[in-house]
Amino acid sequence: MGILNYVKRPGIFQRSKQLITARKEIQNPSPELKKTAGYKKVLRCCEQAASVGFDYVWIDTCCIDKTDKFELTEALNSMFHWYRQSQVCYSYLTDVPGNEDPRSPNSAFRRSRWFTRGWTLQELLAPLYVIFFSEDWTEIGTKASLQEVISEVTGISSQVLLTNYAGEISVAQRMAWASKRETAEVEDQAYCLMGLFGVNMPTMYGEGENAFQRLQLEIIKVSDDHSIFAWTGPGPERGLLARSPREFAHCGSVRRYGDDTLTSPFSMTNKGLNIKLPLIPCHNLEGDDVFLAVLNCQRKKEEHSKDRYPFGIYLRRLKGNRSNHYIRVKTERIEELKRQISFNETSDIYVRGMDPSRFDVVHWMQREDRYIFSIKKRPNGLPQVEYNKMARREVSKEEIRLTFGDSGHSGILIFKDKNGRILVIILGVHNYNVWCDIATGYDHEDVKTIAREYWDGVRSGARWAQPGQENCISSWWRVGLSCHQEGASLRPPSIFH
Repeated sequence: MGILNYVKRPGIFQRSKQLITARKEIQNPSPELKKTAGYKKVLRCCEQAASVGFDYVWIDTCCIDKTDKFELTEALNSMFHWYRQSQVCYSYLTDVPGNEDPRSPNSAFRRSRWFTRGWTLQELLAPLYVIFFSEDWTEIGTKASLQEVISEVTGISSQVLLTNYAGEISVAQRMAWASKRETAEVEDQAYCLMGLFGVNMPTMYGEGENAFQRLQLEIIKVSDDHSIFAWTGPGPERGLLARSPREFAHCGSVRRYGDDTLTSPFSMTNKGLNIKLPLIPCHNLEGDDVFLAVLNCQRKKEEHSKDRYPFGIYLRRLKGNRSNHYIRVKTERIEELKRQISFNETSDIYVRGMDPSRFDVVHWMQREDRYIFSIKKRPNGLPQVEYNKMARREVSKEEIRLTFGDSGHSGILIFKDKNGRILVIILGVHNYNVWCDIATGYDHEDVKTIAREYWDGVRSGARWAQPGQENCISSWWRVGLSCHQEGASLRPPSIFH
């Protein structure tokens, strides 16, 4: 699968040595090269381009020398512009057959991997004219002819797809378009969005999540859009920048609350992000140090709706003499304030992020954005579930999904077979590590009693036990459980099937 870009203006990409090399290899291919899918793709797209009168073709997978750091950086920073200047972009979908209707509800076109890749977002939006081809190079349709299907799959409106939208598209909304897309390298989550936000920055593979932090800092330099702070994600305490586009998944309809005159300039300093925001005290949350900071953004309402309610995020004032220094808390939540807010009265504050001069071990630990436990339905039904209030539970007919943050979350599952035997599974996340214990021997289903006995006895003893020590109740077993962002499946022993 590749994104293929063609231009009629000779010379625009003539300085690419890789293009010349690729053309020579195609003209005199080796037997081994002829067998590769990449060669066949390049050959077919060149044939397609030549058949309609194009003289030059640029292919992102072979026209960039990825071993040359400077050329790679230039290409990644220029790619959005190149696509925008192209005459046409060919999108070759290897997982879509040529004999299907792409508009059918469960078509392979709708399910194509092309719509899940990070880099293909700009390849969809930047060119004015896009043609989709199936695995056998049958034309599926164009971006214009398939606009309704593409809009349903991507969440991007037809007006935006066809560049007919005159309104403002918020930072959060553009992030939401990328929230469900994947990249092979974590840094590419940021690099593939540079053109979409009109910013440029050096590419440094190996920097990890810091690339997305740098992207947001570059956006802040040229935009005063508060929606960049409207993300949600695991905490417990963080600054105002998100870790990845995934944390904007709920922002597909976020827009400004009022015009830009309500927003004062803000910028990043070595004391944190300096910004002026209205602060509403939350006296019922952790004393007098927690506030709702009001953002100049809201969820888009129906055209006839007069309701305009801004978003608010929770900030906690830091202890000490610096009464205007804050940190974001309750990061998994964002509030929609059900009343009008005046931006005339604001507080000049600093919101702190990670301070690299401080050695806080938690910042150097491997994090997962979320830990998902999936409990599948058994023939005798789903188990009884109790869980930490910080966790999120989703229940369907087939499974229960518990989503935990990065530490301090736990849950108890109670399974009961047809003979009344009870099996208890306790699971959780502690110090960014997933753990799971199994217990039998209970003749009751009192969750509070089970939890108290477990945490006061077994868990406290097992947590500090040395290898070989027998200080755990015999009816408990420790089991291993791997869990990652896509989720882990948890199944009870066969006697409870």
